[in-house]
Amino acid sequence: MCIQIPLVLYAVALLALSTTLYLTGRHMNRVWTEMRNELRELRGAANARTVTDSPDTRSGGTRTSSGSDLDSGL
Repeated sequence: MCIQIPLVLYAVALLALSTTLYLTGRHMNRVWTEMRNELRELRGAANARTVTDSPDTRSGGTRTSSGSDLDSGL
């Protein structure tokens, strides 16, 4: 009887630890999946934008801090 109590406590502790690790692993998997999906959405949105959306490249010239076009002759 003396040996059975520590074995039962050991089994219960092992079960609690394995359950905790399993649930933590599931949670981490869910978090990584959500992060991966958000990253894909952000990459898709970034790829959908074109270079011509930028005001610096739309005119074809290089802008100075005052906003004038150096290459367009304005």
